Amino acid sequence: MKILQVATHKRVTRGGAIQMVRLARALQGRGHQVTLVFNKGSQEGEQGITQLRKEGFTVALFPMDGLNLHAMLSFRRFVTEGGFHVIHAHRDPALRFVFFSLMGLDVPLVAQRGTTYRPRRLIRWIMKSPRVFWIAAVAYAVKETLVGSEVPPDKIRVVYLDRPLLYLQTLDYEERYGHSIDLKTWGFAAGPLVKDKESFRGTLIEALDHPETYSDVRRKMAAHLFYNPGHATQKAVDVIRELLDE
Repeated sequence: MKILQVATHKRVTRGGAIQMVRLARALQGRGHQVTLVFNKGSQEGEQGITQLRKEGFTVALFPMDGLNLHAMLSFRRFVTEGGFHVIHAHRDPALRFVFFSLMGLDVPLVAQRGTTYRPRRLIRWIMKSPRVFWIAAVAYAVKETLVGSEVPPDKIRVVYLDRPLLYLQTLDYEERYGHSIDLKTWGFAAGPLVKDKESFRGTLIEALDHPETYSDVRRKMAAHLFYNPGHATQKAVDVIRELLDE
């Protein structure tokens, strides 16, 4: 399969760009032909681009800041000539650029969202479009925000990686924290407890093989620890606006 990955980052070393590169390497390892598009800017002479090309990736750069009709037409021609089977747009700006550049072309689009603030009206409209057939949400809280923004839930797939968590019981752990917090709830609930070095290896292997064992506990714990999960940014914005109006 020929896959096009698009990010508006100007540096390969940015967090979202790193995620895209890692995904591209994994897809390439499975036999797919992956092309990467970044925002044209200070990264053009960056070592990271050279390294990606050495690894066999086709890397293209387009100016994606603002409304650049020339860049949009160039990108459209690039996609038409490339014959891609699917395009994965990372972040809202990349989705907007890809969507409007390819108006009228029948190329399936995959969107990705990693933040829990409510998407802008234009992005919500794009996500509802039949041209966007799949939306990757990096957490369940992200999906909740999108569904609350009237994005069809059947389009959204949570690509949550359930990671194992181990607790190491130290001699002074209960002495230091036992009087201030409920250890059974907050201290040792979200993963297996390693009581000594002899049990470490077996406990670690068990956690790696079955990371889902404590998933429900971790989600419930997050709901207790974090205020209003999935809506914190919107709450902060509302409070700031209230203060400004006073």
